[in-house]
Amino acid sequence: MVKEEAPNSYPIRYIEQTKEFKYAGFFLERNPNTLQRWGIDNVVLVGDAAHAMQPWAGVGASMAAEDGFVLSNLIGRYGFEQLQCAFDELQQTRMDRICYYYQITRNNTPKGILPKDISIPIEEIVRRY
Repeated sequence: MVKEEAPNSYPIRYIEQTKEFKYAGFFLERNPNTLQRWGIDNVVLVGDAAHAMQPWAGVGASMAAEDGFVLSNLIGRYGFEQLQCAFDELQQTRMDRICYYYQITRNNTPKGILPKDISIPIEEIVRRY
């Protein structure tokens, strides 16, 4: 268990060890495009393990459930003999939806937690994803 160094703050030493996470109060996020592969061999990451986002939209658990649902259908299609195909298609299939919500949660971050320049106009988000 990690002990907090100050109330409501994550130990900075853990943040400094990686460039993939961004510090935002007590929350961590990961750009969905950071991981080249969500799955390899017989292990796959879903939900926050693959694409952590700010909690402001309340979609983290939903994204994890959707990942699981899509993955189960893909494994049903490819079988356990072709897990890598299922993992690769999961990542490809889910990326646009996840990027959309990733940016929406960044836009909805309360003032002072993340820099304002990370916001993208909603019209641009919809056009991209």
